[in-house]
Amino acid sequence: MHLVKLKFLIGLSLLTVSLRANSLEKGFKALCEFDYFKAKKIFTKQLKPKKTAAYFGLATIFSKNNNPFYNLDSASKYIQLAIVCYQSHKKSSNYDCLKVDSLSLHQLKDSIQLKLFDLIKSSHSTVVFEKFLITNYLANPSLVQQLIVLRDEADYTVCLKVDKSYLTKQFIVTHPVSNLLTKAKSLLQNQIYHEQTSNKTLNEFYHFIKNYADNVNIPNAHQAIFDQIKKLKDSVEIIKFINTCPQSAQLNEAWKLLFTECVKVYDNQNLEQFITRYPSFPFKNELLEELALNTKIYLPFKQNDLVGFIDTMANVKIVPEFDAATPFYEGLSVVTKNDSVFFIDKNRKLKFNKIYEDAFQFRNGVAVIKEFGKYCFINRQGQQISEYYEEINEASDGIYVVKKNQLYAAYNLYGRQLFDHQFEKLGDFKNGFAYFSNDGKYGIVSSQGIRITEDFDWVSDINDDNLFIVRKNNKFGIINQLGNIILQLNFDQVIKAFKGIYLIVENGKYGFYNAFNSCFYTGISYEFFKEKPIDYYTNGNVLKLIKANQQAIMDLNGKISIDFGNYDELFFAENNLLKVRRKQKYGFVDRKLNLVLPYKYDKAGNFSDSIAVVNYKNTNYLINTNGKELFSSSYNFLKLSANYYLTEAYPADLVNKEGKLIYQDIISYQKVDNFILITLKNNSLKLLPIETNSNFEKN
Repeated sequence: MHLVKLKFLIGLSLLTVSLRANSLEKGFKALCEFDYFKAKKIFTKQLKPKKTAAYFGLATIFSKNNNPFYNLDSASKYIQLAIVCYQSHKKSSNYDCLKVDSLSLHQLKDSIQLKLFDLIKSSHSTVVFEKFLITNYLANPSLVQQLIVLRDEADYTVCLKVDKSYLTKQFIVTHPVSNLLTKAKSLLQNQIYHEQTSNKTLNEFYHFIKNYADNVNIPNAHQAIFDQIKKLKDSVEIIKFINTCPQSAQLNEAWKLLFTECVKVYDNQNLEQFITRYPSFPFKNELLEELALNTKIYLPFKQNDLVGFIDTMANVKIVPEFDAATPFYEGLSVVTKNDSVFFIDKNRKLKFNKIYEDAFQFRNGVAVIKEFGKYCFINRQGQQISEYYEEINEASDGIYVVKKNQLYAAYNLYGRQLFDHQFEKLGDFKNGFAYFSNDGKYGIVSSQGIRITEDFDWVSDINDDNLFIVRKNNKFGIINQLGNIILQLNFDQVIKAFKGIYLIVENGKYGFYNAFNSCFYTGISYEFFKEKPIDYYTNGNVLKLIKANQQAIMDLNGKISIDFGNYDELFFAENNLLKVRRKQKYGFVDRKLNLVLPYKYDKAGNFSDSIAVVNYKNTNYLINTNGKELFSSSYNFLKLSANYYLTEAYPADLVNKEGKLIYQDIISYQKVDNFILITLKNNSLKLLPIETNSNFEKN
């Protein structure tokens, strides 16, 4: 009985297998005939028990886009089930038009998953990429690696977009083997730096340096602090930077900045105080060298059209090699050579290792230089301490006039702006005021930027009377620094003479005006000769009046001291003697008009420092106030100073005011500071002080 039952079961099983095999063959036949509905129905019924061929058939149907069942996710699911099932028995099968074996299974898998990859790779979605990696667990390793790269890139892109350190930290933890790990770590350091210093305050930067010492942005923090303290120009903040950031690349520049802020007057006393206070100054040796050099006096001189330097004993210290050179000031000279401009010290050492297009002398540790066609301020350490400007004029009255964006403003000697750029033209400041021009109209502005007036066609520089000569509608007048009119604008010309005295011209006639008392000394009725200099008309003590080719002298109280008709020509008293002319001869009279020196000179200069140069009988003489002839020459005399005269010959003679011959065979001379430097025919140099000092004569 049991044997019969066993045979029945075996037979039934064989029949079932045969039937199922026949069903799979029918399914594949339908598949090959593109009857996807029938094939899908058959393969679905054959899934239990698990059949590799049934899974393969369904995967094939879902992978084809020529039927309504096209679904790559389902195709991938079934092909992976087919491979798993195949691996359990590894039995190949041949059907109507398809073969089910390891090769066909993996080829279909790779084809399906590659199509899936092509669909999702441009999504840039981490969720989509993660889903693929989870559901396509049998995907080709190279495809998996590509998806991992895309997933990491998507996650990293989110980190970049959100730009918060917490998210980047999470990426680093969750993606420990990502090829973007290095970039992520770099991003994290930058994010920490920017988050910790979001307000860009000095305290934030110092806190960052203290707490994130290993961050690659420490140098950036150093630079940010240095940029701020450069603008603050606060010695306390500079010292804090030096002490807190000793490893910074800006340390030396910070020391230079500290030096500039502490040493406002560049002299030995201030330099020594700085060294004592800051013994760690890295340029201490250079400073000590400058202290030693500051004790030496070097003077520029010219030889063969080149400039060099000598000491006070006329010894050449820097050989002539420059086209031009300024005197040493604050330890440096501005020199020009072959169109290059640079600073040198008294050892002829190039300072700052820079060549400029132009440069001004240092004043209070600040100088103006030109480079790249623009101007800026530098400090005594050669650091640029301002932006670039279109133009900077030489300082006047302690103020620079600076042009930016076609407009002018005023800056002090330390390069700090006094008022905004607002003027199309701006004159040099004197006594705290300057003229300006906007839209063709001129006015006055104070050094604080206060506009006083702006209603004229032209305004002069302020003069030493604190007054301006102004013009409107081609008529001239005078105003003060408050804009008040001192002389109405009714005249053809107004000329500043001496303290408070102005020559007023109208219709070819002149008169004198007292600007301090706002009244005329004289009427405007005298003959004006425009070719004559202003000191021909007055010396500030008396006034010369010219009428009908005759001359008179009037004092400032209106009293005529020398009336018309007494002399052909009058000159002003010097050393208590007046030069006068009668009948083409010159003589000298005293203040009471008594003749002191006779009318015998064909030419005569005024007495100056008790010496006059005169000529008679074709010979030139130096004479004293007694008429004594001190020295004679067939050549004219050139006055070099109160003490020395040079004959205008080649070679020339040098004579002192006593008529003593000091040097002969002089081939050139030049004034050097408070000295006269002469070159003799044998090319030796002699230096004489402008003030009398017999010890220097014949040195």
